[in-house]
Amino acid sequence: MFKRLICLCLLLILVSSLGTAGTGAVFASARLQQTSLGNPNPYSPNGKHRIEFITQPQQSLQISQGQSAAIYVKIRASHGAVVSLQWFQIIGGQQQPINGATSNPFVLPSDLAVGNHTFLCVASAQDGTTASSQTTVVSVLPADSADAQAIGSPYEYLRPSLPGMEVSNWGFLRSGYVVADMEGGGFSLLIPRLDDYFIIEKYSSDLQLIETRMLHTELNSIAAYHQGSDGYNYILTYPLGTTEHINDKTLEDMRLTRYDSDWQRICSLSITSHAISYITSYGLGPWKAAMADDGKQLILYGGGWTDTSHQANHVISLDLDSLSIQDLRFSGSTHVSHSFAHFAFFTEDSLALVSQGDGYPRAAELQIAERNPAAGQARRLQRIELLRFTGRTGDNYTGAMTGGAAASSNNYLVVGHSVDQSRYSESFSRNVFISVVPKTNPQQARLTWLTELPQSHSSETPYLIPLLNDRFMVIWEEYTTHKPAFPMLYQSNEISIELEDLERWPVVYDDTKYLIIDGNGNPQGTPVSINGIRLAKGIEPIYLDGNLIWFSVKYHEQSEMIYELYCLPLDGGELITVDSRIWQQAQASAETITLTINSLHVTRNGEVLPSPPLPPQLIGARTMLPFRYLVQTILGGEVEYEDETRRITASVNGTEIIMTVDQMQIYVNGVAFEYGQAPVVINGSTLVPLRAFEHVVTEIKWNEDTQTVTIVP
Repeated sequence: MFKRLICLCLLLILVSSLGTAGTGAVFASARLQQTSLGNPNPYSPNGKHRIEFITQPQQSLQISQGQSAAIYVKIRASHGAVVSLQWFQIIGGQQQPINGATSNPFVLPSDLAVGNHTFLCVASAQDGTTASSQTTVVSVLPADSADAQAIGSPYEYLRPSLPGMEVSNWGFLRSGYVVADMEGGGFSLLIPRLDDYFIIEKYSSDLQLIETRMLHTELNSIAAYHQGSDGYNYILTYPLGTTEHINDKTLEDMRLTRYDSDWQRICSLSITSHAISYITSYGLGPWKAAMADDGKQLILYGGGWTDTSHQANHVISLDLDSLSIQDLRFSGSTHVSHSFAHFAFFTEDSLALVSQGDGYPRAAELQIAERNPAAGQARRLQRIELLRFTGRTGDNYTGAMTGGAAASSNNYLVVGHSVDQSRYSESFSRNVFISVVPKTNPQQARLTWLTELPQSHSSETPYLIPLLNDRFMVIWEEYTTHKPAFPMLYQSNEISIELEDLERWPVVYDDTKYLIIDGNGNPQGTPVSINGIRLAKGIEPIYLDGNLIWFSVKYHEQSEMIYELYCLPLDGGELITVDSRIWQQAQASAETITLTINSLHVTRNGEVLPSPPLPPQLIGARTMLPFRYLVQTILGGEVEYEDETRRITASVNGTEIIMTVDQMQIYVNGVAFEYGQAPVVINGSTLVPLRAFEHVVTEIKWNEDTQTVTIVP
């Protein structure tokens, strides 16, 4: 089961990273997904498990030597099968297993020689059942060849305009945010791009575009956004696709960056796995992560890998003012295994956390914790089961998804959609539900179904949107499908994440509807139809000045992006659609600093700068940079040096760095890091490891071939 989950995780990590500019990544165009054949399964004779490769890897792939590449597949298996994978290279007609190549996708070795190489994948179940994929021939061309072809990015599979682009068992892939201006009178769109940048489009209240900005995504992928009560914008980023954290807990695992209301960078906090007692929390990214603050504490809530190599929910508490990690203890366990959909918010006296798991518990759940415990005391905790899922513990398929959560004056409210759990292996139709949990007596929680759709129809994209005067909107899409009626050939219902599945089982969009409810979850009238206007998966609408505002990315690739902006007046006025906007691929105008090993030549966007007192050097296989020169001359910070203690203190953009010459630990805002080489003094100048600058610049890169360091301040 765990390996099945790994497959799903790697799919989302890989798909989100495809097409990233500058990586040189080339990927086969097949899809990854292990789904489950129904139980009972009429296609598995004699009680044996059945495994099939339903999407084969591409038969040929052409890359340049040294270029990153991966092969991945989609498989399905009978219910209860625990599937393991092994990748082989065919040499001299014989299958040679590749050591450690048991993941999906399979990242090709980076040292492949020029020539043709043949690979295949073998999947096996615990009862000995096996299946083999077709072979993939990888043609490696010389590094300077112009004939290598980059396979087109399959980002189109995740275009929010397609039906059902949520990962149906867990939650939405975050694909953008609508943000109300803190000063009022307008809003902004936050749109992640495929090239390590995100775009801010600022609009006036009358839907006039005021400004467009392109900002660097600091750790290349956005896990969550939060508009703080302190007037700042917060973005949580993580290093997409990296797995080094599993073996090295000192690596930066997440970064929380603070921006002012004009999106000027103020400061950041680097979070390591060591600091939060997790192997890695990169799982925060692909699934819906959440942040919330109450003016004093900032909560980060998402998923990550535990020290036992198990995926589960994870909550971090920070002091909002200093962005320092705080002690966070609860009176009971908060563990939700295989938790992917996360929501967090504060009420007058509580911290509310909503998550959905397929293991322990196998349910959608609300956790209510004490907001301000007494000094030194654990937070009192209550756990409320909202909807229990049928099926075996750990089965990836739940037939449900949690879509939104908020608090009214008297209740906690949670919205989602689900199949009929009493007919778990037969039901396809997902109906929208609301769970109402009284604040004064949470154990009296009740669940109400807001739709009664027939088996040929289902719902998508349920959102819960706070309005005014203790009222809320529940909004969703409805569609018709021609999915076969026999018992769950594809039990996981992942029909919408595969274009080939959409072709096999046509999905027809019917309608978008919304329903106004009061603070007790009671409908205020009947559902209202806004037929023909699609919601966006992973882009939650907001209520602003009597209007519902959202956008949908219609097309997105390396060269361009097209989106449509929608404004729906809730007083009965006509829906307003703003014409799509298109961005051509453009090099960001960010300032770039370049340094070279053993050279005093330094440039800013090609312009020669004053030379440092000491050139960058390689010491113990580590790239070492002149600290005071970069901090003061290049970044405009301050540096103080104490002769007696040999202690160095620097302040850059609100970030404090403290280190001692010849000591390994470097403290960034009080958090200790080690980078494999201590700071050293040579001829009166201090050199520090390159990675120490990751905390105070937007981006820093090392090019082994040219022996250069590139810094984006």
